[in-house]
Amino acid sequence: MGATTFTNLNGEVEVRIYSIIGRHVITLRNQGAAEVAWNLLNEQGHPVASGVYFWLAMGANGKSKVGRIAVIR
Repeated sequence: MGATTFTNLNGEVEVRIYSIIGRHVITLRNQGAAEVAWNLLNEQGHPVASGVYFWLAMGANGKSKVGRIAVIR
């Protein structure tokens, strides 16, 4: 099925995944761990389609970072 891991997270971090058209797909929380994995499922537990997705990582300290991921099935 596949997965992708967000690493080097400091403190409480929330990672939000969005489709290319800006639709919210899932929110991941690291619970203070240094990493969090996305199993390529949406909030309803269904596999996401192939395509480009954007992620937004936001820390409790107010810092944020944005990136993109290509899912190829």
